[in-house]
Amino acid sequence: MDIRILMIDDDLAICKQIKELFDEQIIQNNKIELEYTHEFEQGIKLLKERDYDLIILDLYKGRPSEENNDRPGEQILEHIKSSCFIPIIFFSGLINPIQHLKSDIIRIVRKSEGNDALKKEIESVFDSKLPLIKRKFNDYVKESMRSYFWDFVHPNWESLKGTNDEVSLGYLLIRRLANSLSKEQISHFLNDSKIKIGKSHPMEFYIYPPVSSEYETGDVLEKNESFFVLLTPSCDMVNRDGKIKAQNTMLVKTTLLKDSEEYKSFKQSDSTENKNKLIKLIESRKSDRYFFLPKTSFIPNCILDFQEIIVIPTSNIKQYQKIAKIDSPFTESMLSNFIRYYNRIGFPDIDPDHIINNLD
Repeated sequence: MDIRILMIDDDLAICKQIKELFDEQIIQNNKIELEYTHEFEQGIKLLKERDYDLIILDLYKGRPSEENNDRPGEQILEHIKSSCFIPIIFFSGLINPIQHLKSDIIRIVRKSEGNDALKKEIESVFDSKLPLIKRKFNDYVKESMRSYFWDFVHPNWESLKGTNDEVSLGYLLIRRLANSLSKEQISHFLNDSKIKIGKSHPMEFYIYPPVSSEYETGDVLEKNESFFVLLTPSCDMVNRDGKIKAQNTMLVKTTLLKDSEEYKSFKQSDSTENKNKLIKLIESRKSDRYFFLPKTSFIPNCILDFQEIIVIPTSNIKQYQKIAKIDSPFTESMLSNFIRYYNRIGFPDIDPDHIINNLD
């Protein structure tokens, strides 16, 4: 795949030097196509006209110094943030004004660190796979739209006349696109061997951050460094004219996996028996009483114990921070465990010896 990089720097000599170093080079089996402009205004124009995978951006116009407030690189950053997604590497002589912006999406290299440091950051950006995911996803959406309209809508237009308004066709297209993003397709985007077909990756469990601002069944909430999951039906949590139907809200409090007996026993002895017991807990097969939530960046490995139910006034729900939502079908699976656990009808064990001793 060809990787399109745009460098924006008012020092023409540096632009030419970087192009000579990186243009047509191969990074992770991807060939670099590097363009440059030494005019910041031209950089914005190019960003509007073309699609790039990475931006190398100078901060200052003229000599970088604390006294120089002419920082068009910041304006270009704001333009990118408001119009598209492209990872950025700031390559500047002075980086203090932008140091707080540093992240995996916005990288920062001081020019005095040299071209090797810049190359290292470029390689690191592609290690993150963000530019490739963006490209593959854009290409996938374009191909899906092409196929949908030319291969389905056009030849079936007569039967679709009843739904020929923009909303109906658009709804069908978007729903089909969402459902087509199967695990196999996501695995193709990410190109990550750690994703196993037939097994659930921890991030499959969650929608993060949550899409809806309203509270729903399966919301993961946090309060005082403790985590809870909302069990009240979503329809009862809808805010209608400033009122929520549910006067009280049911939550289940999580416990940490590391506090479970299965975990402690396994840490003491990783025998097959202890490992299998821990696996049953992680796979939510210990009993209907428990449901496992895997660790991510925003939640530790947790166990839902349906004996740890609390009920709070719905008016107090704002005291709990909504951090994620358990995705389908995991929410439904959790609710099935919960319902089965509380729907059990127990009865005393029959005396089999009495029956056997009195057989005809």
